[in-house]
Amino acid sequence: MRDYPGVNPFERSMLREYYDSIEYGLDALRARRWALDGSKDSKTLADLHACINDISTRLLPRLEGLQDALIRAHQAAGGSVSHLANSLDKPRSTAQYRRELVLNSEPSMWEVWANGDLEEGQEYLEPLRADPKRSNGYISGKPYRQPLD
Repeated sequence: MRDYPGVNPFERSMLREYYDSIEYGLDALRARRWALDGSKDSKTLADLHACINDISTRLLPRLEGLQDALIRAHQAAGGSVSHLANSLDKPRSTAQYRRELVLNSEPSMWEVWANGDLEEGQEYLEPLRADPKRSNGYISGKPYRQPLD
């Protein structure tokens, strides 16, 4: 991986760790290294927990935020819906729907993160929740406040 100056070293390290979970999970599944026989093997379950958590809770919200930021930037750069459809490899109607969804919503916490506009540590203090407006079913980075114990 190349190093890009717009990505700070902490983020780079964190993203690489999450990406490593993708490769680790693929390798373990394909090499049949996990006990998938119902035996409740603690190492297998711990590995699966780490991979699922890194991918679904940590990586996908960031990817969704980055995609939203890129869609918003595409429109700001004068990109057409047809060009966006080509970029998404989706029908024009799907691209138009996705673009309207992004443009008619406030930027999510993860879109703000993708643009580099979050205060340091802010993304780790605010929990994530499922966002029913998202058609892809991913966890959304829309923050919500939770009472402190």
